[in-house]
Amino acid sequence: MKRTVKNIMTIAAAMTIISTASAINTYAVDASSITSASSISSMTFDSSVSKVTAKDYVSSASAVRVKWYKVKNASGYRIYRYENGRWVKLKTIHNNKTFQYRDTDVEPYSVYKYKVKAFKKSWNGTTSWGKASDTIKTTTRPETIKLKGFGASEDAIRLNWNTVNCDGYQIFMQQPNGDYEKIDTIRDSNVDTYRVDGLADGTKYSFKVRAYGRKAEDNSIFAGNCGKKNKTTITVKEPDTIGMTFDAKVNGTSCTLNWSKVDCDGYEIYMSGAGDGVTEMIPNVAFKKAIDIDDCNVTTATVSNLCSGSDYTFTILCYNEKKSGEKVRDNELKYTSSLSKAEITTDFDYDEVNSKTPTWETESVDVTVKVNYEESFKCLELINAERKKNGEAALVMDKDMLDKAITRATENTLVFSPNHIRPNGLRSMSIGTNGENGCSSSGQGTELSDGAFELWDSHLPHKENFLRDWKSTGLAIIEIKDCYGSYFIAVQVFSTEEAREAITSSSKKTETITRTIEAKKYIWSY
Repeated sequence: MKRTVKNIMTIAAAMTIISTASAINTYAVDASSITSASSISSMTFDSSVSKVTAKDYVSSASAVRVKWYKVKNASGYRIYRYENGRWVKLKTIHNNKTFQYRDTDVEPYSVYKYKVKAFKKSWNGTTSWGKASDTIKTTTRPETIKLKGFGASEDAIRLNWNTVNCDGYQIFMQQPNGDYEKIDTIRDSNVDTYRVDGLADGTKYSFKVRAYGRKAEDNSIFAGNCGKKNKTTITVKEPDTIGMTFDAKVNGTSCTLNWSKVDCDGYEIYMSGAGDGVTEMIPNVAFKKAIDIDDCNVTTATVSNLCSGSDYTFTILCYNEKKSGEKVRDNELKYTSSLSKAEITTDFDYDEVNSKTPTWETESVDVTVKVNYEESFKCLELINAERKKNGEAALVMDKDMLDKAITRATENTLVFSPNHIRPNGLRSMSIGTNGENGCSSSGQGTELSDGAFELWDSHLPHKENFLRDWKSTGLAIIEIKDCYGSYFIAVQVFSTEEAREAITSSSKKTETITRTIEAKKYIWSY
């Protein structure tokens, strides 16, 4: 304990003595002459003046208030404090209505001793004294902490304060319900700083710090007043991308992206195997994150092993990263109008797309889609009605061909190629069909079957295709949900062979399925 032993005040209570014969024989001393410990011990005490009984005391860092019980018939009281080896008079109270004294000449976290005496005055002006009270041992509290400027990062706040005479410090933080809760105790009076971690960025926090010590009289813990201060953690802001440029250059089945440098922690590049029209409607589905570049000085990246003769759209998001790993981006994929995008079409490689099997690196990708069987069969009815008008026989839905149509529709979520190139880089017919129609649309305001049929019927190459002399078919419509609502992809595949297992309807209206798709593995370098 680092408190300072100071003086102790002794309070002498004075009692008024009623003039009697016995009182006249009592030795009396003038109260003003008592100024030291020797004068207290050398007095003759009047047994009719009771000894003062101390009550209690209260203290702050700047004052001690001692209290005592009333002595009957006392004229007043005198208070003493122990200083430099002797008892020194502090105050004489000339009434029997005041039973406390406040000493303001004290230092924070220090020990002071006091005594109190009662006295009474006789009719002839002499003063008789009772015995001094037992020593009243007191301890002043540590002084109020003066907080200095706090430091802050995104997830921490550093508290700073001026040290005081004490045993240590208690740290409190305000909780969501408004109450302050002690979060730590520092058992070293020389420590003047404390770091609070695990905080949320951009959030205001309130703290209290107080010094504590132990009372000399009973070793119990007590504390001074709290210093209070607020501080807000740093907000991790999104990068400023105003004026940023972003473009792409094709070289065969490779593409090089270039962008202007942004003051940020890194870049995320997203890509879609479809043109800008599809990414406008279903950005969250169409775009897949390709790479994360955690270096703002990198301003170019190249991707190779793209599908031949296919559309791709790229976008870049700049980010700053919190210590928690959470990223604060300059944009979100759903805000397509403000995205920096680059759309390209790779060069067509005839030999590659007509290979029997991939000779390049591929990977397996699981894709989950919702197949709408009801709308698929309705669309086939519309096509067969148009075939009938043109003198063609109705096409029969083959079970195996329907399965292939579902696969191709699912593949179109990865690569929606105008040249009907599959994600693995081969032509669509490599799946075991002789022809194919494909389309996609938001389908808003119409049934999916009507939307798909109208797109094919209004486009001559597609219409001519479904009017050919095919023997069997498979037609699948899959639904996609995005921030802009519903979207569909429809694929119809054709065969010159008769249906092996004809089906006219499905027992399921819709079904959510997952297909494992073989796709080219895109190779990035930067």
